[in-house]
Amino acid sequence: LAVSGLHISIFGMGLYRLLRRIYCPIPVASALTAGVVYSFGVLTGMELSTTRAVIMFFMMMLAGSLGYTYDTVTALSVSGMLQLWENPFVLWYAGFLLSYTAVLGAVVITGVVKNVWKKRAERLLETIESSLCIQMATLPVLLFFYYEVSGYSILVNACVLPFMGILLFFGAAGGVIGLFHGGMAAVVLKVPEWILVGCQWICAFFSGLPGNSIITGKPSMEKIILYYILLLIILNIIRSTEKRRCFLGSIVLMAILCCGNGTKGTEVDFLDVGQGDGIFLQSEQGNGVFIDGGSTDVGKVGTYRILPFLKCRGIKEISLWFLSHTDEDHISGLNEILEEGYPVRNICLLYTSPSPRD
Repeated sequence: LAVSGLHISIFGMGLYRLLRRIYCPIPVASALTAGVVYSFGVLTGMELSTTRAVIMFFMMMLAGSLGYTYDTVTALSVSGMLQLWENPFVLWYAGFLLSYTAVLGAVVITGVVKNVWKKRAERLLETIESSLCIQMATLPVLLFFYYEVSGYSILVNACVLPFMGILLFFGAAGGVIGLFHGGMAAVVLKVPEWILVGCQWICAFFSGLPGNSIITGKPSMEKIILYYILLLIILNIIRSTEKRRCFLGSIVLMAILCCGNGTKGTEVDFLDVGQGDGIFLQSEQGNGVFIDGGSTDVGKVGTYRILPFLKCRGIKEISLWFLSHTDEDHISGLNEILEEGYPVRNICLLYTSPSPRD
């Protein structure tokens, strides 16, 4: 029902404008919309991004009712402080950081860029521009927690985001109509179904292209801090001088952040895979060798332990994978990694000579 706070904003503002169109007073429309939005947030589980969006929407309604101007950055700051007051440890949650950096990218960076590009561009170009600005803000968080980035994420967002408002409108309309007539609701809900199928097809198409998943490794905290400092300097130069070419510096900065991460040189690592083995060796030249990699008491050991370890170290492929034998506690992780499409160049199996009886 709600993947991110975007749905809350679309749903809430759509309902508020509908109430205003039927001449509902601003305080009444604000109170009714805030109540419905809060109920919608509770219905969807009140995840971190949803809570942020609900608090920011409350402040928007409050500002309109009191005759004040709504400021997105102020509302974002208040919502962040309230969530940190309740649980300070969310500061290190990927969902919390991605939610807030995405809004900062959409508001601050996009605002600076749009002031430079004063002429209104085409709708698709605007969407790509906004996606790029959000990517600039969230890229360090993505690499710090997930160690990879998609080469097509900006283009995919540009293709999918324009349909989200239509999706939510027909989804909400189908839910309301379904209270009175199930057959008519089924017809209305065909539109969200087609949109979701189309989005799934778009994602599947781009997932099959080369460069879909670019393993970068985990950048150091010093590199991330330096990235944000330089990004702020570039944005300040763009705002003060209105030189468009300075925007290219931000793109170069993103490319630099993706390079040179992970460990170099010789190392040996013993992974905790439970009942089984998982040994990684790296040579001075950077060639990766893995021994066994399976478990009988840890589920999805390849997906959730071995593969994140390799991506965190910036290891884009395994040159040689040794298997002592093919029992489950030695091979299950390798099977999962191969299913994920991670490149393994060579697999070495123990050769057992046939017995004289064979």
